[in-house]
This record gives sequence, structure tokens and C-alpha cells, in this order.
Amino acid sequence: MPTETSEPMVVGTTFYVPYNKMDFQTVESTQEQLGKGPVVGMIVFVCIAYTILVFWAWREDQKDQYKVIG
Repeated sequence: MPTETSEPMVVGTTFYVPYNKMDFQTVESTQEQLGKGPVVGMIVFVCIAYTILVFWAWREDQKDQYKVIG
């Protein structure tokens, strides 16, 4: 149990985090190699997954209506 005469405890400190340097020539060359395929593929994947989830949720709602009525 600390006494009233003890020193206050230091919990945190500050420190310097240097910025990451970015080589834009590497980024541009990678973009030229890949093109826009990964971006378009991800958008298509998200749209298809969303459509499947919406259809699944709609069917589950239909099943719930039969549980209440029947």
C-alpha cells in the first residue's frame, strides 16, 4: 500500500516516430504491372457477396413469417 509521501508514478512518455519514406517510382511501376484488375476484382467480389447475403437474409425473413403464421 503506497504511503502519502511516495513519489507520483509516471505512466507514459512521449517519443518521436519518424515518417515512412515512400518511393513513388516503385508505386507507379507496380501499378503499371498490375493494372486495375485487382481493384475491379475486389469491387465485383464485394457486389456478389452483398447480393448473396441480401438474398439469404430475404429467404430467412420469409421463413420467419411462416413460423409466426403456422
